[in-house]
Amino acid sequence: MNMPQSYQTDLEVILEFLEEHCRQETRGQWENGKKLRLFHFLFEMLEDPGMAHCLSWVPASVGVFRFSSTYKEHVAALWGQRKGNRRPMTYQKMSRALRNYTRSGEIIKVRKKLTYQFSGATLTTLRSQQRMKNT
Repeated sequence: MNMPQSYQTDLEVILEFLEEHCRQETRGQWENGKKLRLFHFLFEMLEDPGMAHCLSWVPASVGVFRFSSTYKEHVAALWGQRKGNRRPMTYQKMSRALRNYTRSGEIIKVRKKLTYQFSGATLTTLRSQQRMKNT
């Protein structure tokens, strides 16, 4: 099957991300004794420059991010694999979880298609956790 070179490269980046992050997560959906949360996973992807074609900061300073319309299903599939789901995750199912985060106030839906924002408290927590990991 002949695929365009850019599509092959994107798939390779996605597979590399999966291998790297899924190997670290040997206990399925649990990380450091706590249940892995979707917003932690999305933050990891946002901080990985190799995943910018799937998910990107719109302005990072205020925690706004946007899914790529082309690769939103790939992000959902990665999330499903990271959680250890047996069945493939779809963007529709993943967006349901995002809506639940809007109810709890951890994520805010921005009035643009495929665009969300981490709440101030959530973003502060994620960034401090990242700094602790990097030290």
